[in-house]
Amino acid sequence: MGLILATSACPILGRLRPLAYMHMPFATPTEMVYRIVSMHLLGCFLRSEPAGLDGLDGLFSDIDRLNHAFFSRLKRAVQRDAGINALLSLHSGSMVTSMSIKPEMENIRAWFQQTPAGDQVRL
Repeated sequence: MGLILATSACPILGRLRPLAYMHMPFATPTEMVYRIVSMHLLGCFLRSEPAGLDGLDGLFSDIDRLNHAFFSRLKRAVQRDAGINALLSLHSGSMVTSMSIKPEMENIRAWFQQTPAGDQVRL
């Protein structure tokens, strides 16, 4: 469902379309944060916009509002709960990712720090 929504004509979820091209099912929270932040910063660079993480708060806020509206419409339209459960799973993942950006960035930051020769890098 996430691939379908990200590649739809939705102007909100369409902002996640670059992630669909390199889809990674069952990504961990760290992997999702890395992918979303990388996508966002690369997009800023390619559009010649100032790079920063500020735009991600707005993106996740828009996705949250969209998910609530979509859930209400889906709940009225379906008889079984598989579609609703899929949407709730996506929404939960989106919320976890949104709340994980700052803490996960601290873990990711260590990956980019230089270590003296011979020191082991913790993965």
